[in-house]
Amino acid sequence: MPTHTTPRRRRPPHLRKAGATYLVSWDLHPSQPPLTDAERTMMLENLRHFDGVHFDLLASLVLDEKVYVLVTPYPDRPLERTVGGWKRWASGQFGIDGRAAPFWRSGYLDRIIRSPEELQKRIGQLAESPQRRWPEIGEYPWFWVRGEKAEAAGLRSPSNPLEGQQAEE
Repeated sequence: MPTHTTPRRRRPPHLRKAGATYLVSWDLHPSQPPLTDAERTMMLENLRHFDGVHFDLLASLVLDEKVYVLVTPYPDRPLERTVGGWKRWASGQFGIDGRAAPFWRSGYLDRIIRSPEELQKRIGQLAESPQRRWPEIGEYPWFWVRGEKAEAAGLRSPSNPLEGQQAEE
């Protein structure tokens, strides 16, 4: 399918390709304190909620101030709508817990993954990111990777609060 761009104000255009996998990231708003452990767990659950329904989630990482996902959106649910849904849901949930808006920085960054080798490289980078940031940390429970992708990237499937759970519909 042809590749096209979606124009955005003040930001570079987002390149779109049918069936593509994307590395997507967005940041916590600078006025917000870092995410708590409970908030990171809720965010990871949120990311996986419609896996297999609206998109295929390949990997996700929730840090204290940033979220990364490797995702293949389904044709009936554009990437913009999926990312917007994740951010809106989290903003609503965290607002209930006393956080004031704005919760996330506006927008997000995305990049098309162009080969299986690049996908494995990005999964490895996400897996290593918590240890690069916090060298003393052991296993990081807010990193998730789909089982077969973990094996292909040479990673063992991480244990985390969601290991073994199926996406809810």
